Amino acid sequence: MEAALQRAHRPVHFYHYAGTGHWFFEPDRADTFNEVAANLAWDRTLAFLRGLALS
Repeated sequence: MEAALQRAHRPVHFYHYAGTGHWFFEPDRADTFNEVAANLAWDRTLAFLRGLALS
């Protein structure tokens, strides 16, 4: 998906969280939860949404 968006010259930024799997954000999934990555992802999500609100 990332490469396809870039080829289409769409503005895009993907973040990759090393050492995480698909469910790293779910605290009730102890086998995959990564608190540091989840907090960073949440902060980035809020910053993105605040940017949309300003548009």
